[in-house]
Amino acid sequence: MDDSYPTTSSRRPSSSLNVPNEILTTIFSVVVHSAPASEHPRVLSCISLVCRDWCAVVADSSELWTTVYMSHITDLPTAQLFFERSTPRLLDVILKFDFYVNWSISAKIAEVTMPYLHRFRTLNVEFDNPDTYLAFSNLYRTTASSPPYLSSLRLHYTGRTWSFAMIPNVPLLSSANNIVFLDLHRLPVNVVSHYSGLTMLSLYRIFLGHARLRDLFLASPSLETLILAALHTFDGPNTSSDLPPIDASSLRSLALSMDSSHRDSCVSGRCVISCLHMPNLQSLEVYGRCRSTAVGLGAHFGDLPKLRKLRLQHLVCSDHDGPFFRSLKRLELVDADLGGRCFPLPSLSSLLYDLDGGGTHYEWLADTCHRPGPPLRVQITDSKINQWVQGEGGWDEHAIVEICPRMSVKGMFDWAILECDREYRDTESDWFDSSSDSDSS
Repeated sequence: MDDSYPTTSSRRPSSSLNVPNEILTTIFSVVVHSAPASEHPRVLSCISLVCRDWCAVVADSSELWTTVYMSHITDLPTAQLFFERSTPRLLDVILKFDFYVNWSISAKIAEVTMPYLHRFRTLNVEFDNPDTYLAFSNLYRTTASSPPYLSSLRLHYTGRTWSFAMIPNVPLLSSANNIVFLDLHRLPVNVVSHYSGLTMLSLYRIFLGHARLRDLFLASPSLETLILAALHTFDGPNTSSDLPPIDASSLRSLALSMDSSHRDSCVSGRCVISCLHMPNLQSLEVYGRCRSTAVGLGAHFGDLPKLRKLRLQHLVCSDHDGPFFRSLKRLELVDADLGGRCFPLPSLSSLLYDLDGGGTHYEWLADTCHRPGPPLRVQITDSKINQWVQGEGGWDEHAIVEICPRMSVKGMFDWAILECDREYRDTESDWFDSSSDSDSS
């Protein structure tokens, strides 16, 4: 963008529409921040071309320049302009690099961004070349102190399986006690231990054995939310001897995916997941990586006395899961099958029922809604369900029904990424070998 904008007082009303500049800034902010980060420069340029007054408002409004996006060295001039015009506001920085961003290019970008680390609020680094991460970590870890306002860090490796072992097992920052949210995508899990102040952690395609899962909670004693997507465990359900329990009493919310190896025949105490002691857990989301995965909730999670919200996706419940549902206030079933079982739900007040392509157990829904107690609040995404219930006598006074679009049915994590994960499933054993070598080193 051209940096030679005319300057006017930010307090002077716009002459074109006689609208105060403060209101124009608010409108521009909504427009800019509703666009993808990569489009912010183009949106700001379009607004600036309308008239000289709007151009001046855009240039003087620091809140419009707080999201910095870079994907190549050619983005540096624009990024520099964003850094300067956003002063003194906090920054959300997004760095997305493809394989052709080599060591020298990424090192140059790291050097340009380092002077502004003290204003970083969130940092998202996405790369598919291990050299990129190494260049950033080598420079960023030389800073004298951690960025004082950096609270969210995302490190996503999107490269090929064969280069996973090349990713260095080092943190991006030498000291980062301010970070409360960490999102790692296929990186060595030992990096987590460098962020002791975490309250939220998201791990994607990570191998976790019993020892590392225990160390994770020891390193992050304040962890309240944990997301384990495409989890792989070294100590799986077939472990021959009981594993010691892992203190996870800090957890309030847990979301994880489980494959068909975690069946309802799993012996409690012989699976990494079943070793978690979570007396304060209030929200649980379980995603079956294979459709219609039969997971024994009771065997894996034991007694959760404070559990109030349960979300199941692509799962079939076990006959032994009845006690697991007793304390629930909110139940979400997304392409999940209770097999027509009528589990006791004495405390249930809210229900989400979403079946892609329709379901065959509407009778269960009707029976659940007609249980004794106050009307049940029900969200459904398929009008056919409503039509069926109406044909069977209606909801009457037993339920308050809302028909909502499927796109609004979201959990703690965008599980759609797992649906697009087919390319790794055939090479999973190869990746396991390379990642095991990487972690062991």
